[in-house]
Amino acid sequence: MSRNESRPMSVRHLLFALASATGALLAGGVVLLWGWNTFVSELFAVPEMAFRHALALELMIVLVVAIPAVALRMLAHHPHAVR
Repeated sequence: MSRNESRPMSVRHLLFALASATGALLAGGVVLLWGWNTFVSELFAVPEMAFRHALALELMIVLVVAIPAVALRMLAHHPHAVR
């Protein structure tokens, strides 16, 4: 175990991680909103999306991808996992 692994995350690093995640979420929402309103609404004649709907869709996609990833990671570290 390295020296950094034994220390808890500092407040500065935690705030940086939170700010980075928030920035990525907002930037992803803008890109999703632009892509939907530019391409999808014109191709399929569906209504344009509001920014809050883009954020909700992005969070849903993140959760759908993250839940199985976390579950598989937890199963891999379980002491009785089949290997």
